[in-house]
Amino acid sequence: MKYFDVTFMCKISRMIPKVKELKAVSSHEVQIVYDDGVTGKVSLSDVIGKGVFAPLKEESFFKKVYIHPESGAIAWSDKLEIDPINVYLQITGKSIDQLPKAEYA
Repeated sequence: MKYFDVTFMCKISRMIPKVKELKAVSSHEVQIVYDDGVTGKVSLSDVIGKGVFAPLKEESFFKKVYIHPESGAIAWSDKLEIDPINVYLQITGKSIDQLPKAEYA
């Protein structure tokens, strides 16, 4: 799974759903609800305990997941976040090009 991908920044004129609700549902899975109604689970078992994700190995820390108030990222601290856009794309099976274009007034 890709958690960090800045290619979407070239196409930022897309309507990007925001995380509305978030909670840890196991020691390695997070349940996510987006503001457009999309709901899904993401498993982080492939990265837990590795590199910057080492702290997530501790279940009590993993369960402290929250929506970062400034960036909207899926976060455990200001230094440990994953990109909610790529998680959304994984849950829906869409590419960034399949998201609706933003309309500006």
